[in-house]
Order: sequence, then C-alpha cells, then structure tokens
Amino acid sequence: MKKNKKLDIEIKPNEITNETKASMKVRIISAIVGVLIIIPPIFLGDWFFFAFVLFLSVVTSYEVVHCGKGKASFWVYFTTILLGVLCVSWPVFLGLINGDINSTSGHAYDYYQNMNISLVIVFVGASLLFTNVVLHENFDVRDACYVFTIIILVSLGCQGMMYTRFVTSAESSAHNHDWFNTYDNFVSCKFILYPILGTFSTDIGAYFVGIFFGKKKLNERISPKKTYGGFIGGIFVSGIITATYAFIMAANGHAILPGVFDIAHWYNIVVMSLFMPILATLGDFVFSAIKRYYGIKDFGNLIPGHGGLLDRVDSLTFVFAGLALYTLLFSGLSNGGQLLV
Repeated sequence: MKKNKKLDIEIKPNEITNETKASMKVRIISAIVGVLIIIPPIFLGDWFFFAFVLFLSVVTSYEVVHCGKGKASFWVYFTTILLGVLCVSWPVFLGLINGDINSTSGHAYDYYQNMNISLVIVFVGASLLFTNVVLHENFDVRDACYVFTIIILVSLGCQGMMYTRFVTSAESSAHNHDWFNTYDNFVSCKFILYPILGTFSTDIGAYFVGIFFGKKKLNERISPKKTYGGFIGGIFVSGIITATYAFIMAANGHAILPGVFDIAHWYNIVVMSLFMPILATLGDFVFSAIKRYYGIKDFGNLIPGHGGLLDRVDSLTFVFAGLALYTLLFSGLSNGGQLLV
C-alpha cells in the first residue's frame, strides 16, 4: 500500500525592496496630507463642499487634456474646463433658470437631491471639441473622443460626490440660516463616508496584500503591478470595512441612508460593499489604460508619490457615480417604479 504524502503548503511573502519601502513612505505621507485637505470641506458641507468639488472638476479637466503632451490648443483646454464646470454645476443653473431659488433655502444641498446633466451642454461641448479637430491638426478625432468621454465620466463622478454629500442634508437641517454643518452634529456626512471608506480601503487592501502576497499579474498590459492577490485583497478588506461601518451605523439608529442602506434593506449594503471595490478597480484600470496609451506615468505631479489629482480620484469617479446611480435607481423602484435617473 502507498503511503499518503503530507502536503506542505508554504505561503511566503514577497521580498520588500528599499525602493518599495521608500515608495510606501511617500504614499502614506501624501495620503495623510490628502485626507487632511479633504476632511474640512466634507464636514463643512454646503457651498464649501460645492466649491471644493468645482475646484476638483477644473483641475481634473486640465489634467485630462494635458496628458496629450501639449497637443491641444488653449481653446481645447478652455472648452474642456468649461464643459466640466457646466456639467457639474448644471443642477444649480437649472434651479436658477426654473426659478426654484424662490422655493429653496439658498443652500447647495437644495440643488443636488438628484443628478442632472444638460443634453444641450453636452451637445455644444462635443461640437466645440470636434471643431478643434478641424482647426488644429495636432488634435485628432481620437483625442476629441477621449476628452469628451472622460469629462462626462468625471462630471458624473463629481455630481455623485455632491449627491452623496447632500442627499441627507436637507432632512437633517434644522436651521436654514446655518451655513456651517454644525447643526446636525455632522449626521449628514455619514453617507459620503461610505464610498470614501470603500475606495480608500480598496486601494490600501490591494496595495499591501499585492505587495506581500501578489504573484500572478491581473493585467500586465495595462497595469503591470496589479495582481489577482491584490484585487481579491482589495475586495475583502473594503467589503468588510464598509459593510461593518454601514451595519454598525444602522444598528445604532443612524442608517447611512434610511430607506436604501439600512437594516431592512441589508442586501443593498452587501451588494454595494462588494461592488464598490470592483468599481474602484475598474476606474483605476480605465485611467491606467489612458496613461499607457499616451505614454505617461501620471496625469500630473500635484501630489508627491501619487501624481496628479486625477490619479487619486480615478477610482472615486467610478465609485461615486455608481453608488449615486444605484441609490437613485433603487429609490425610484421603491417609489412605485418611478425612476429618478
């Protein structure tokens, strides 16, 4: 008779080089600084957060064009930034045009209880971009299609940020004259912390699990450092952190969004907690593919160790847009089948 051989399975962590250690240090420091910059506008809310997101739109719009290595003219930059700003702030313009300012409290959250992008602005923006293709030989159709598509995606992400921050503000506001978010003990911030936790924990989980245990590459053609181990680690870490956060809040009577993400609708928490890291990874891959196409390492150098602002919000763009649209879709189906998107 043959003896059964004992299988010895050894999980050996990857060796960490000095270069990797230095990179980790810079990334951690920059991440801490970034969080410290982001926290004030998030907690202050209202027009402070609106101004922050608008600034984000302007910088990322510039970086979208700039990655073409100077192929675009001034008018391409101008058109792109204007298109981004108008798409992000369209709900405010829509409220002013329709005269809704008389029926609101004058707060930014009054205009972002839904997501709206003007088809007129989209058409005019696309027309102006393709006009630049005709007028400037260094700016071709592929560049115009790329700029237009990414600006719309980034704008949806920015509006998603506004929606997730403001959807709970109107209900929690007890004093319309307050312009700082102190009247609700920051309760209105609880929903926006959900996608932020999901995105950052995906990045952290994928990065550290990938460094120590990542072996097989996920897609070396687009992102040579990403591994299946890191991808699974990102989903695992993010899923646990975000689901735990949402369930603890709900169990203590502070559901992150009552009627959608609460104990009664626990499946929404499970679905989005697992779906957010997938969206974050998709966003990362999409923008990595763009950088590969244009032959650049980063979209900019605004943040040491992290590149440009677009390098940091690439995942957030997809996560915020996906979460906001899912929330609006579910809310609509819960209200007799009337879709809100």
